[in-house]
Amino acid sequence: MLDSVTFQQVREFEDRGRRWARCTLHRFQRSWLEIPLLWPGTREQAETIVHAFAADALDDRAREGLVEIVQRGARATWREITIDERARDGGLATVYESLG
Repeated sequence: MLDSVTFQQVREFEDRGRRWARCTLHRFQRSWLEIPLLWPGTREQAETIVHAFAADALDDRAREGLVEIVQRGARATWREITIDERARDGGLATVYESLG
């Protein structure tokens, strides 16, 4: 079993988290839902992404690390794009930035 994650996997799964955040934002926008300040994705959803794309040979510890990497990428992107969206809409981006 593989018990370590490569640098390339870190970048790949962080990018998957970023794409997940952008897709989530688009779903909110298409449904005319209010965009929450905090990342609405769950750990279980991140686990599903890791399960779908990670090698079967990875051990549990490595998978948990990838879950955190996916979430980190998603949260960072969510902060970036929601600040931009709120600024365009005249929202209080400066208040939100103090949360991050």
